[in-house]
Amino acid sequence: MVTEAVVKRIMESNDESLRAKIAAEEDAEIGELDADIARAATSWSPAFPGRKEVAREIAKQARAIMQVARAQDTRPSSIRAETLGIVADYEKFFVAVDGLRLKGVA
Repeated sequence: MVTEAVVKRIMESNDESLRAKIAAEEDAEIGELDADIARAATSWSPAFPGRKEVAREIAKQARAIMQVARAQDTRPSSIRAETLGIVADYEKFFVAVDGLRLKGVA
């Protein structure tokens, strides 16, 4: 999930070490998002009693994203959940998921 701004920075850079650093930063951000989605998926799950860190609706959507990601053998952050009909309110979902990291929970 490389953003247009990141691609532009990489393409404009002639310095290989800078390109590697930018790519590493983007990978770290994607890894954090994947971890946040996985953490949200465990909320309200019988397998993790007492973990109610996000709303039930958000947890259900995160579980659906994880299921599709496993089936496609890809990262959860690369799933286009809004086009698959998994996430109704994309902004609400990612605010809740990002909130896990901001709270220091993830």
